Amino acid sequence: MARLNQSQTLSIIIPSFNEASNLPLLLADLNLWPSRLEICVCDACSSDSTHLITILFGARFIQVDKPNRGAQLHDGACNTNGDWLLFLHADSRMSMDWPETIKEIINKYSSKEVAWFFDFKVQGRSIELAFLELAVAVRSNFLDRPYGDQGLLISRSLYQKIGGYKPLYLMEDLDFIKRLS
Repeated sequence: MARLNQSQTLSIIIPSFNEASNLPLLLADLNLWPSRLEICVCDACSSDSTHLITILFGARFIQVDKPNRGAQLHDGACNTNGDWLLFLHADSRMSMDWPETIKEIINKYSSKEVAWFFDFKVQGRSIELAFLELAVAVRSNFLDRPYGDQGLLISRSLYQKIGGYKPLYLMEDLDFIKRLS
């Protein structure tokens, strides 16, 4: 079992817009983290109970003026303090061993110079879904173009070095990854 270097801190940024049905599962997954964790939900004026769920789970809630995932992700990064930033979509689910994976990455000094992502998995089994998972794996691992849906772990220093997320409504993840490359 990997131990976390206590000098390294993790902030999780989750953009949201009417995600009350998805947030409880993700926030429950995040409770597996063994030490203090900063979670920031950056919401774009949801009309459901996203705000209440965020507060009940002890996460920080930031409201932005309008839906803009790039701006939401950037606001979240600017309003957190972690040495490491993990960007997740609200409909993501984390595996039971995610804390071990993250701790191993964070504890390696060389990890600060690259970004990390999780494998893309879809619920359900069909040939179409299996093909989609395979296509995303090829795109991510061979073309170095993961999707924002896969989560992105990056050191704050590298995030700042490349200028962070831009306020793009769509394709903010592609822009970000291209600048990382």
